[in-house]
Amino acid sequence: MAETNGLLNRRRGYTLPRVRISLSPPIFIMYYVYVLYSPSLNKRYVGSTSVLTNRISEHNSGKSKFTKGGIPWVLIYSESFPTLSLARKRELFLKSGQGRKFLDSLLSNSTASSEPEAHQP
Repeated sequence: MAETNGLLNRRRGYTLPRVRISLSPPIFIMYYVYVLYSPSLNKRYVGSTSVLTNRISEHNSGKSKFTKGGIPWVLIYSESFPTLSLARKRELFLKSGQGRKFLDSLLSNSTASSEPEAHQP
């Protein structure tokens, strides 16, 4: 009998599947919720992403239609989450009335100047 895509069990006449073992460590992707501030518009923008630095660069290079008119954007707040679902839920909260109040109180406590300072993730 010829061996097919696995190991042949000659006594029982069926094929066992091959198992691949990976020795590399698992890759963990973090998801971020971020708040940007535009001094020129005096507005905030809340978003989520898996690569924070690239996403901020996209906002500041005009690749995002919504934030194109507010360049430059400054990172003023960010949070990290293990899943996209949790990050999106937090993003929706920060866009709600209660979330905006939370950001207002948080940012007014963190800085006394009229322009928020950038916080690193």
